[in-house]
Amino acid sequence: MTRLYSLLQEVCSELYVKALKNVPSDVKSALKKAYQEEDSETGKMILETILKNIEVAQRHDMLVCQDTGTPVFYIAVGENVDVNYARLCDAVRRGVSEATKKYYLRPNMVDPVTRESKGDNVGIRIPVIHLEYEQNLGSSIRVVCVPKGSSSENQSFLKMLPPADGIKGIVNFVIESVIAGVNKACPPAIVGVGIGGTFDECAWLAKKAATVRRIDSPNPNPKIRAMEEKLLKAINETGIGPMGLGGKTTALAVNIEVADTHISQLPVAINTQCWKGQRAEALINDRLEVEYHI
Repeated sequence: MTRLYSLLQEVCSELYVKALKNVPSDVKSALKKAYQEEDSETGKMILETILKNIEVAQRHDMLVCQDTGTPVFYIAVGENVDVNYARLCDAVRRGVSEATKKYYLRPNMVDPVTRESKGDNVGIRIPVIHLEYEQNLGSSIRVVCVPKGSSSENQSFLKMLPPADGIKGIVNFVIESVIAGVNKACPPAIVGVGIGGTFDECAWLAKKAATVRRIDSPNPNPKIRAMEEKLLKAINETGIGPMGLGGKTTALAVNIEVADTHISQLPVAINTQCWKGQRAEALINDRLEVEYHI
């Protein structure tokens, strides 16, 4: 078991850097499609610059953006895996600290009151770690690193709607929130929406939808999938466009995640992800072999 935690440290260190240097294939495809379909001269120029930026970063093995984000990790553990949560968290923290020092990553994280930094992107409750069990993983562990940039994170919204507002209220709140802030989130953005659960669960659902889920994987529920399509169409019809300077593509995708909620509640949360869609994933099997995915 000791080998598992040292391996987790290595994997988390590697994932943090991989996520900062690469744009996921699904996001890259969506950006290329947006460029081909954009009819705004300014919007097309911005999308072309974004695609060139990705290509230059890959060619020179550089970060795609200077913002190294808040390190967020989603860890899914198979039902046959026995892990010590404290040791797991320590391994993640060590991995982030190691990567920050080794690759001279920008240390973003500070104490919220004193604004002092420890210099390694590790601090009180940071990295953010979400641990869940997944039956279909069996004896494997899936680790997803999402360095969450500040521009997009600042454009987050949550509202406890009255249940009577229904779908119309959800749609109106999402569109109003996106119009109010998406131009500051480095669009074209990925819009994550959480519906239901509790105040805190709803916010995590929105972030999971915006960051962990691929944008080419619509919600399997037909009603939710229809809402995703409706919202994406409405958001792109605003004309806010790439970097908020006008165009057809304001959002690359709208991903919705849901949870049952109390009869007298209708929580709705919105979390945006910038055009980079930064995400890197690793699968660790029962033989402690690692397979990386971008």
